[in-house]
Parts: sequence; structure tokens; C-alpha cells
Amino acid sequence: MKNVFCRIHITSSLLILILSCLIANAQSVTTSDTIVLRSEAKLEAIVRGIQQHTVTYNKPNSPDGPILTLNRLDIAQIKYGNGETTVFEEKKQTYFKFNKPKTDTTATKYRNGKFYNLPIKTVRNWNNEQLQTNYPFYLKKAEGFHKMGIAGVVCGVTGTVLGIGLLTAGNNAAGIDGIMQAMLGAAFFSAGLGAGIPFVLTGFLREKTYKKRAMLVQEELRKRNQPLGYQLAPAINSSPQMAGLALKMTF
Repeated sequence: MKNVFCRIHITSSLLILILSCLIANAQSVTTSDTIVLRSEAKLEAIVRGIQQHTVTYNKPNSPDGPILTLNRLDIAQIKYGNGETTVFEEKKQTYFKFNKPKTDTTATKYRNGKFYNLPIKTVRNWNNEQLQTNYPFYLKKAEGFHKMGIAGVVCGVTGTVLGIGLLTAGNNAAGIDGIMQAMLGAAFFSAGLGAGIPFVLTGFLREKTYKKRAMLVQEELRKRNQPLGYQLAPAINSSPQMAGLALKMTF
């Protein structure tokens, strides 16, 4: 009888030891998590951490291996092994909006009339009134810059020639007078080049620009069979002694 109790005690001790080992082994095994991507793909993983922009994890078969990273924007939810779930809200990406420059549809006044400050690239979209208003404006601007270019040529050539003459006279003269003439000649020469060249370049280049704009407007008006402009002039009829206004259209 005593031997039977001893055997039962030994058997119970072995069972308790085996159960303890199984429980300890079960506790030591890390349960895997499931990462559900927005593409509906699923990844078995051991989640290590959730950061502001990323999620770090290990593969279940390599818990001590390299830590991998996923972008939070690509993750829909994480289902943990303990039954808990973390859902990630989908954040819409913000794109920068570039506003198109506004087109000025109101006329801007200048000294001799008015014009529309419109980009010349959109000339096909202008209405007839805008075309007929800007056409003489471009011609006047081209004429003004042409005069600037001519003035630059005249002033530049005059100053340069006068400077060369004074330099030559100063070199031929002796004493203080020669030095003064040479210095004055150098000043005129520098002023002729310094003032003449910028005026010439600015004047003729801007003239070309405004002439090109006027030609584009003129071409568009002719395509629409519209006059280039209107002109009102007084009309006097001497026989019936009547006066009025005459409308003159230029095509």
C-alpha cells in the first residue's frame, strides 16, 4: 500500500512538472500580429513600435532579426495577437494649388488714352473693344521708344565724338590747359558711351516688342473683319448749314 502511494506521488509530481514546463514554454512564445495594408494585403509580424510616420516590426520567424519599417499611410489596421486592434485613419494628401494669374479686364488710363493690361499670349481671347483699344496704344509706345533709341544714338555719337576731339586737343596742348581738355574729353567720351548705349538698346528693343504686339492685334482684328479703330471728327455741310460728327473707321 505504501508503494502505491509513493508511485502516485511520483506520477503527480511528474505531471505537475510537465504542465509547468508547457505553461512556461507557452508564455515564452510571442504571439504574432497581423498588419492589414490599405491594398488589403496582410502581413504576419511582431509589432515593435508605432511612431508618428512609421511602424516597426519583426518577422514572426525571426523575432530577434532586423527591424523592418512600414509607412503609416500604407497601413489600414493592426490586429494584435491578444485580440486588440488599432485602426489607422486615412489621411488625404494635400497638394499645392497654383492659382492662375488674374486677367485685368478693366481699362487702365494713361496720359493719352487708355489700354487693357492683358497678356499678349491671350490675344485670341480678347474682345473687339479690347483689341481696338490696345492697338493704338502699342503703336504709340513703339513710336515713343523709337524716339528714345534715336536720342540715344544722337547723344552717344555726339558725346563720343566731342570727347575724342577734346582728348586729341588736350594731348596736343601743353600745361594745365591740355590736362583740363583731356579730362573733359574723357568725361564726354564716357558719358556718350555710358548714356548712349543703354538708351539705344532699350529704345529699339522695346520698340520692336510693341510693334510685334501691334501686329498680332492687327492680325486678329483682320481675321474678325473688324476695323483697327474708330475716329470721330466734326462734319460740316455748308449747303443746308448743318453740322455733325463723322465716324471714320480704319481697316
